[in-house]
Amino acid sequence: MDEKLDIIGNEFQIPLESDIRKDVGEMCNLSQGIEDRAFERGTANGISIGKKEGLAEVVLKLIKKGVSIEQVSDMLDMDIKDVQDIIENK
Repeated sequence: MDEKLDIIGNEFQIPLESDIRKDVGEMCNLSQGIEDRAFERGTANGISIGKKEGLAEVVLKLIKKGVSIEQVSDMLDMDIKDVQDIIENK
């Protein structure tokens, strides 16, 4: 929460009165609660799996089009090892 307060105060020059601090704390707690409920229902896991599968699909399409592993790594901001793992496991 302190990081969020720093951003509000420093980047947006909004004075951090005690009411704002309290509101930010409540919003952080609310978002954490929503994330926890999504995880309990399994939707967070499904979303995570879907993102990984989508990323793997993009990696494989780029490789099939002749883009090098290094270029894919750079374009998608991934470690080369992660790109290689996707190629080897799909």
